[in-house]
Amino acid sequence: MLCQTRGLPASVQAKVLEPCVIAMGRKPEQARSFVEKYDEYLLEPSHNEMFRVGREAMESYLVDERKAAASAASDSEGEEGEEAAETAPAAPRGGDDWEKETDIGIFLLHALEDFATPASRREKKKADGGTIAVMFTYMVGLGDITEEHGESVGRRVAGAHDMIVRQAIRDENGHEVKHTGEGIMAAFDTSADAVAAAVTMQRGFHSHNLDDGDIPLRVKIGINAGEPIIEGDDIFGTTVQVAARLAQNSVANQILVSTVARELSAGRALEFENAGTREFKGVAEPVPVFEAVWRQPEGAEEEEEEEFQDGAEA
Repeated sequence: MLCQTRGLPASVQAKVLEPCVIAMGRKPEQARSFVEKYDEYLLEPSHNEMFRVGREAMESYLVDERKAAASAASDSEGEEGEEAAETAPAAPRGGDDWEKETDIGIFLLHALEDFATPASRREKKKADGGTIAVMFTYMVGLGDITEEHGESVGRRVAGAHDMIVRQAIRDENGHEVKHTGEGIMAAFDTSADAVAAAVTMQRGFHSHNLDDGDIPLRVKIGINAGEPIIEGDDIFGTTVQVAARLAQNSVANQILVSTVARELSAGRALEFENAGTREFKGVAEPVPVFEAVWRQPEGAEEEEEEEFQDGAEA
């Protein structure tokens, strides 16, 4: 993608690809092997998704780069710069337009990890069916933040959310289903993993706000468990709807889970409090809900903060 847009010859491709793969945490020999077999991988359907994600990430980066150049030209050249900004192409990814520009490495890393995961393992859960946990995160007031402070600040806040959420999803063996524009939808093999990830997320948001409290990142999280309908890379059905509504009907900095998700989380050191019932559109009966407790007891928060920072740096 970069070679094409920059008009670089094919002979330069290996010199561009290899250090990029190494920079994403792969060993030099792995990067070399990837580059040597690049043309073969392009022809294999099982690797199409990896290349699609990588291409979209690079397209987003290049679009942002052109926008930044147009903005700089506008500042220095007046009307000529404004004309250049008007001709700059729009971001191609719809709801994912909130992604922070510097998150390109995260996108490419996900693509490479997907490539390294055998297809049989990726498809196992889909083939087995059964109960899974579905999570939604929802950023509170993101539109207001963008309107009041500008798009760059909105992107920065959303970028912090995406980084924290995706790290917790990976740590608990979940997978991102899609970005909704105001949050992320994810799926986990077990409810305990989903709740543990949500707890890590809220603690991560809290840590972020301590460091950058001028514009706090406030997030609502909802988790439900069930047997949703799976089609391709998407999941839907009542299980998903309830999870989304749990997130929408919670308050900032809260994790709401359904009864079934709480019951299926038994056996792991997780704490819940009864949060009453909620009435959801499309659901006949009021839904009993529980709040997952994420705040640390007094004296433990500082230690948890250090552990989180160590994990983020790693």
